[in-house]
Amino acid sequence: MSSQESSHLPNGYQSYKINIENELHVSPKTKQKRRKRKLELEEKRQIIAKLKREETVETRSEDKKKELYEFKECEEMCEILGIDKTHTTIKRPQSEGTVKKSMNTIKEMLSIYVDERQKNWDQYLAVLMMAYRSSVHQSTGGSPCNMMLGREITPPVDLVLGVP
Repeated sequence: MSSQESSHLPNGYQSYKINIENELHVSPKTKQKRRKRKLELEEKRQIIAKLKREETVETRSEDKKKELYEFKECEEMCEILGIDKTHTTIKRPQSEGTVKKSMNTIKEMLSIYVDERQKNWDQYLAVLMMAYRSSVHQSTGGSPCNMMLGREITPPVDLVLGVP
């Protein structure tokens, strides 16, 4: 997950934070897959409980903080959870492309609505984020809401007008 923070904002806000998940997780739908998923979740809970009990995490030295997560149980847990662990540096364009593209899209959308002084953008942020999340993205062929929730959201205007 990537995030971006800013400060010194209009209308009394102290800061804003945008988190962008780089992966999408889809839950299985069939009964057989649900049972299998339940067993996998129980196995994950047991491993996490074991890690908490044994407290196997140790820091070897201040200079080698990345080794904090390089232990056997963590690798086992990542394997069970289906996590591909990657290491990257901050500000690396190859790893931040998705985040930069998303941020640019949001900035473009905001620039259409703000006034000349650019002091009222915060009034439109919630509406623009709803539009962003409900619009079909070319790279995925679907909207973020549909991919995460399995359904499209109902815009407030449809609720007011009674559109089915």
